[in-house]
Amino acid sequence: MAATIPGATAVFRRHGIDFCFSGGLPLADAAKAQGLDPAGLLRELKSPPDGEGAAPASVSTPTLISLILSRFHEGHRRQWEELLYLSRKVESVHGQHPDCPKGLHTLLVQVAAELEDHMQKEEQVLFPAMLSGGSLFLVGPIACMMEEHDVFGDQLQQMAALTRNFTPPARACATWRALYSSLHHFVQEAGEHVHLENNVLFTRFNISI
Repeated sequence: MAATIPGATAVFRRHGIDFCFSGGLPLADAAKAQGLDPAGLLRELKSPPDGEGAAPASVSTPTLISLILSRFHEGHRRQWEELLYLSRKVESVHGQHPDCPKGLHTLLVQVAAELEDHMQKEEQVLFPAMLSGGSLFLVGPIACMMEEHDVFGDQLQQMAALTRNFTPPARACATWRALYSSLHHFVQEAGEHVHLENNVLFTRFNISI
């Protein structure tokens, strides 16, 4: 549904439904797990907001890859310098505060390096092969990318846990609030990124997810 219904991912995010790393559930089960009325959720999905673009599944492969590169690969790279700066500053200044996200900066340094390596493999090997028409050669690289996505998903959950779901203390300084706001945006974009690859792009090359 996230791949074929325009606006579905926004609805799922609004209700805290994971359509990416833990997707594949029947809608009724996903709704009940969040304490939602399945019929009401379905009505909401059938009424996308005005101006919502085409469903991802209807977009051509070259257009989809271009979107992934411009919105997500370039977007993640633009965010990293600021996220690393903010996390380092918050931990160094507020290390004695009981709500300080200790270990967040170290986690972000690790994720930044691993994500850059992951994106380079997509840009240099996987995406060019897909744009050339694909082949059985893609089975291994796609399986590798999906395994790395699973690790990435665990790391995003760690970010949420360390930040109390991106909720700063009541009297947090502007830097602390900016860190959590920016990191929350990154995590949302990262989930959308993985969703488009796992559930839309990769499925076009007959790879079971």
